[in-house]
Amino acid sequence: MEPLSYHTGGHECQWVAYSENCVDNNGNIRMAYQCFLDDLSQTDFAGITFSPTGEVLDSAYLTPVFASPSIGSLYIHPNGKVVMSTTAMTWYPEEVMSGGQLSYFDGSWQLDTAFRLPQVTPGSTFLHNVPQWPIYAIPLPSGNVVVSAHYWKVFGNDRGAVLQRVSTSGELLSQWTAESPFLQELPAWLQGIDMAADGSLYYAQMNNWTLMGVDGFSPSQVEVFHLDTSFNVLGSFLFDGYEDNTYYYPSVVRATPDGGVLVGGSKKALSGTDQRPKAWLAKFGPDGLVGVNEAARPLAGIAPNPGTMGFQVMLGEPLPGGTLALYDLHGRMVMTETINGAQAQVHASNLAPGVYSVVIRAADGTPKHAQRWVKQ
Repeated sequence: MEPLSYHTGGHECQWVAYSENCVDNNGNIRMAYQCFLDDLSQTDFAGITFSPTGEVLDSAYLTPVFASPSIGSLYIHPNGKVVMSTTAMTWYPEEVMSGGQLSYFDGSWQLDTAFRLPQVTPGSTFLHNVPQWPIYAIPLPSGNVVVSAHYWKVFGNDRGAVLQRVSTSGELLSQWTAESPFLQELPAWLQGIDMAADGSLYYAQMNNWTLMGVDGFSPSQVEVFHLDTSFNVLGSFLFDGYEDNTYYYPSVVRATPDGGVLVGGSKKALSGTDQRPKAWLAKFGPDGLVGVNEAARPLAGIAPNPGTMGFQVMLGEPLPGGTLALYDLHGRMVMTETINGAQAQVHASNLAPGVYSVVIRAADGTPKHAQRWVKQ
């Protein structure tokens, strides 16, 4: 088999960045891959088809419908088309909009149709209120498509995770979000959703996604959901990094032949002598996601939220010598309080309106809970 390569505009691509592949109805291997040219800010797509023995059957240059995109997934639709999910600046004659799109190709890699995914908030004037990277799509037996992605709630700050079920023409059929108490949620990075043999869905998302937290890496959560195709929750489980002071990072969720689910990624202990990132893998049987692990849920409640003068913190148990800190959206600590019992009253009338992160730590500094609070 020849190495993957591509030439365009007289330039040979310098390296192949990311590829997806699938097997079509004839047993051939379809692959789409991304090429970086001399100017690393320019990227191009190529599609190629191999026979089961590695013979190149056809290939095509796909870039005309994209601009600096990234591939999320590639699969064969029940109608036989090759479907590719990408995130990109999608260019149409009447508009330019950032967001994810689905593109349908025929057997010779000729574009059949393409559409941008629907806005998360219909009618929003916010440019980035559409599903974006990481983006992953899977087909339903009905021919509709389920997409997992992130979107901007507020550009530069809040990012949420979303599932969308769309028709082959791009019509939004249903939508679901599992919001957390944190500023940012993110689907599993490489593959956020998969389908079980019974047609149900498994989905994983990260809560409190930060590459670097206020004081370096911060604890995070991974929430795993079992859903039907109407996005009704059949079961869920929470890996809570605030319980064991760990930064969890999900990369992929895969349904297993026994009806269960496998979640993989990495984790980084934030205490102890060995804080190197390590591979992380969790397996649930078909009956493993029967409900939320309530013991792993955060132990605090905050009310009123939103509020104007301040708020009260209610803990599930006393936290003698604990501390509560408030951070603004720039990561600056604007207030700190001592907690000696199971409740604490926080006065915040002097703070400017906005969104703040509330971080509660035990007396030894171990993070116990984080939540956002809105000052009106």
